[in-house]
Amino acid sequence: KIGIGMMVKEMDAWVVPLRLTGTHKILPKGRSLPKRGKVQLIFSEPLIFSYRDSYVDIARRLEKTIKTLQ
Repeated sequence: KIGIGMMVKEMDAWVVPLRLTGTHKILPKGRSLPKRGKVQLIFSEPLIFSYRDSYVDIARRLEKTIKTLQ
């Protein structure tokens, strides 16, 4: 799970976490083509990380932020 932390730190990138909901209804397991439906995207404020943040710290903060999006 630290891969995202590594990418963010090495690229010195800002990150806009988002949460997708409703995708399981559009493309359920075992189905090869999507059906019509609604998908909701919920965006967080951009996150800016310090060069002092570790890969693990970045990954954990991103995961925590995404979990809080409703």
